[in-house]
Amino acid sequence: MVDNSPWLSISEAAQLLGIHFTTLRRWTNQGLVEHIRTPGGKRKYTRKAIEEFLERQRSQVSNPLALQQIKSKLATITREELRTSEIVNQAWYLQLNEADRLQMRISGNRLIALLFQYCTHDANGDVFLKEGDRISHEYGRFCYSVGMTLAECTRTFLFFRRSMLNSIHETGTLQGMADVDSRQLFQRMIYFLDEITVGMVSEYSNP
Repeated sequence: MVDNSPWLSISEAAQLLGIHFTTLRRWTNQGLVEHIRTPGGKRKYTRKAIEEFLERQRSQVSNPLALQQIKSKLATITREELRTSEIVNQAWYLQLNEADRLQMRISGNRLIALLFQYCTHDANGDVFLKEGDRISHEYGRFCYSVGMTLAECTRTFLFFRRSMLNSIHETGTLQGMADVDSRQLFQRMIYFLDEITVGMVSEYSNP
């Protein structure tokens, strides 16, 4: 049982949230839950911070309408940027057949869908993150199989990442949200995209 002390250990805080302590540790590392570290290096949480975090989750912190606006804008921005991008003139891109290009588009669309699901499902977001990681490895293997260098593969994914972040800026959706909510949504997007990038690049170490 959790006592009435204003300070909670990571295990006690995780118990209040109904999650595993490793999940709370990851959320803390993402800056989503306030905490302090004791001189001995242990994480401590205030009961108030945990209760406020719970309340944000109950009130659906991630705004579905805002995410839909981002998703709609993303498709437009990506098409516009692709037309003027150096990517379409790269030797590796010109050598791709239509089936290969279709596979790249499908992988990209699947990752976008998973990103939005991850951002709107705090409780079981790990499910979507794991599926995104699986697809990122699959995408990395595909890039390797068609002869793309690691630099080319990374540049292509960074193009996708830039389009995503530009769509957030273009829609201005975060401006209408409370600061703590917009920061949490943005950090979850960045974390997802970072993990996908790592998964993709790792395929070049184990082709």
